[in-house]
Amino acid sequence: MKELGRLYYNVLQALNQYNVKYLIVGGFATNFHGVIRSTIDLDLWVDKKENNPEKLFHAFISMGYNQSSCKEAITALDKDHLIKIPLDHDLVEIMDDYIIRMDFDQAYQNRVKRIIEDLAIHIVGLNDLIAIKTKSNRYQDLDDARKLKEYKDREG
Repeated sequence: MKELGRLYYNVLQALNQYNVKYLIVGGFATNFHGVIRSTIDLDLWVDKKENNPEKLFHAFISMGYNQSSCKEAITALDKDHLIKIPLDHDLVEIMDDYIIRMDFDQAYQNRVKRIIEDLAIHIVGLNDLIAIKTKSNRYQDLDDARKLKEYKDREG
C-alpha cells in the first residue's frame, strides 16, 4: 500500500468497481517505469467514449460525492478536459485525450497492468509515457522523458 497511499488506492478501487477505463500517467507512471521523483498528485487519463463518463459519475458517487457535484465534475471534464479533485492533502487530476494528445484506445492496449494487494491498476506503457511527456513541452515532463529514455536504453 505504501506504493499508492490509502486515499489513491480508494480512488482506483472505485474506478475499478465501476469498470472505468483509465490509465495512470504523470509522476506515478514515471516512478513505476523506473525514474524515481517526488510527485504531489495522482494523474489519471480517462476514456470519454461510450458510457465511460457515466461509469466515472457512479465511481464519484461511491466515493461520497453528491450527485450535483458529480454532474458538475463530468461537465467540467467535458468542457475543460481536466478535473482536479482535492482529497485531504492529496490531489487527483483526471484528464482526457485533449490534454494528453494521444489516442486512448491505442494507449490502453499498450498499458501495463499491475496488481497491488487485491487491486488491479492500469499504467500507461513506457513508450506512450515518453511520447506524452515529450508532447507536453513542460520542463518537468521533458526532463522525465529524457530520463525515461535513458532508463529504457540502459534496461534494453
